[in-house]
Amino acid sequence: MCLIITLILMANSVSAAITVRYTPVNTFVFMKGGSPGAEAFKSNQFVLPIGTLTFDSDEPYYDPTIYLSDNSTHFWFYGPTSWNPTKGDPTAFRMARVSTVGSKTTMKMLDWGTGGDSLATTDKAITQPQFIAYLYLVSDQDASVYIENSVYDHTSGDFGAFTVAIANTSAGHSNGVTLLPVEGTGSATQPTDVLIGGITAIPPLVPYGDPDQPMNFALSLINQQPFAIEHAYAGLPPVRIATAQVTLANAVPGRSYGVNVTFTNNEVSEKFHIHLDGDPLQAAIEYSLVFGTAAVEKGKPIPWKDMNSGLYVRDIWVTGISQNTAQAAPQGNYSDTVTITITPTDYI
Repeated sequence: MCLIITLILMANSVSAAITVRYTPVNTFVFMKGGSPGAEAFKSNQFVLPIGTLTFDSDEPYYDPTIYLSDNSTHFWFYGPTSWNPTKGDPTAFRMARVSTVGSKTTMKMLDWGTGGDSLATTDKAITQPQFIAYLYLVSDQDASVYIENSVYDHTSGDFGAFTVAIANTSAGHSNGVTLLPVEGTGSATQPTDVLIGGITAIPPLVPYGDPDQPMNFALSLINQQPFAIEHAYAGLPPVRIATAQVTLANAVPGRSYGVNVTFTNNEVSEKFHIHLDGDPLQAAIEYSLVFGTAAVEKGKPIPWKDMNSGLYVRDIWVTGISQNTAQAAPQGNYSDTVTITITPTDYI
């Protein structure tokens, strides 16, 4: 198993950009409100995590909004209940989001569908460098209705896709919106599937409780930012351009796990280069990457060890740019696209 994510290096960028990523859940488990992964919900609520939307930006923006398409209003699951623990009953769920702006966390049902639902409960600009909205299903019934260590079957309700947008001004969507591309779609107008692979139903059976689950790694990038070329000259301190996050779930307590991290791009050269306007046929400037404290060699795995269940972060830095080469290069914006792959290794 390996996980792949893309890092885009941007130098001398004259305008800020908003990047949007969506990470669908790949292992479904029902949770009671207040438990790990469902902290924003009350203890009498019963929820199912669906996915995570992450916005990264170095400029303010307004009213991030999700537009659902081909998505049902209610989702029905069949399984044991306190009313009927043997035969079971159908119960209904609705989609919701949880997000935090500043220090305030809010939950909102996503009921408007194609009419759009705000992902942030504020009429002020989003100024934090990273904004995250978590998607859930929330039961219409109290958590006490459900029986721990039971499983539930998704019987009806279709998951479709979505697009995202921000308001053009502080006046909200009445003054127009800008659609944002979600990484991997290629276009702002191309909908992103809610579930992995575009399936419309959650595969059976979904457990409630803590059944044996496969160990799971997740890779993401946060705090991606452009840099000034002159700040990354050789001999100067490296410039941080992003942070890699690896989340490990369902690890065996007491065991130590690890991953190999590999950096590549589409160039044949053994070295990394940023190119004018990101075009490999245009002017090139060689650069180097540092992962944590390890110098990156293209295509060569870097071990990241001593992991168990939890979240692990490591910074990515750029350095090694020749001042003479940079000053002789044509003016403009330079960029490169780097693919980061993690491959789990055997536990230690």
